[in-house]
Amino acid sequence: LQLNYVQASRFSSDAAHELRTPLTVIRGNLKRLLNRAPDSSVEQIQLSMLSDEVERLISITNKLLMLSQADAGRLAVHKEAIHFNNLINQLIDDYSNYRPDIEITKSLQRNIELDGDKDLITQLILNLFSNAFKYNFSGGKVLFNASCTATHLSFNISNTTQLTASGLDDRVFERFYRHTGSQNKETNTQQGSGLGLSLCREIAKAHGGDLEIRRVVNQTVTFSCRLALKGSK
Repeated sequence: LQLNYVQASRFSSDAAHELRTPLTVIRGNLKRLLNRAPDSSVEQIQLSMLSDEVERLISITNKLLMLSQADAGRLAVHKEAIHFNNLINQLIDDYSNYRPDIEITKSLQRNIELDGDKDLITQLILNLFSNAFKYNFSGGKVLFNASCTATHLSFNISNTTQLTASGLDDRVFERFYRHTGSQNKETNTQQGSGLGLSLCREIAKAHGGDLEIRRVVNQTVTFSCRLALKGSK
């Protein structure tokens, strides 16, 4: 079993490495073709659709590579001071403009500072917010709160959801897992890869914490995350 696990992890890493170069070449050629295509033409629309799918493949490839690095204990973490409040306020402002039909409430302790990888932490928070809005409904709610102890930051993001409680459990952190109702709720958005939450949990662990899903209550699901603060382990 251990050998099979190592081989599967190595395959994911090798496949991701091999796919990155040809996908990058395809992306570049598609961009050149898009720039040459007449505006609003059928050709431009078809090329744009192809470009979106290539971007999705590149995203999946990058996530697979990062997960393989996490499996091997080699997920690169470049630490710096992160002003957590500024990051959250910016993301909330962006989503407030993007989905004004959803009510957003926040409660943050003042002047939270992390010692971590800003790109990874941003990816973690962005993915959680993205899911909170993607699987929500018009007139729904998103609630974010964060507080600190002497050593760790804890934050929760709760959102109303159209998805049923069945399937919203620890399985969401399994790679390529998709809730049975998610495809029906994504008719107007790009479908996910089933890798985002798995990667989020690995990012949290790489920062001395963890990510958990709580029981769904009254059509509301909550993700709870814990991260080590500056100077803690």
